[in-house]
Amino acid sequence: MAKKRVFISFDIADRDVKEGLVAQSSDPTCPFTFVDNSIQQALPERWVAEARRLIGQSDFVIVLCGDQTHQAKGVETELQITKELGKPYALITATRKHTPTRPRSASPSEPIYPSTLATVAALLRGDRPLAL
Repeated sequence: MAKKRVFISFDIADRDVKEGLVAQSSDPTCPFTFVDNSIQQALPERWVAEARRLIGQSDFVIVLCGDQTHQAKGVETELQITKELGKPYALITATRKHTPTRPRSASPSEPIYPSTLATVAALLRGDRPLAL
């Protein structure tokens, strides 16, 4: 699979899941590869413009859905930008202990996919695997 530029939208509480996904993608045995195109540091004054730029340069957007994602205004805004730009995206669970929540800008009918290597690889190929 060709390397994809991926923007990962996440609540700060789910940062460890995001970092784990990025680390897995660099493993030679991983079924997918991507360049992490996410915002790497807080940009209080201009984060929306930076998010729009980075999402615009991305091939795909992963939205991590954890316990509190429904309250994460940044994730909500990043998903709105993703939709405005017409970028392909998927909601991926970021919790194993609780029920993942969707950003408010996501439709209740949008599936949340498990965060497995095979699922992420399928989504990056354009397939739609089984959701949770």
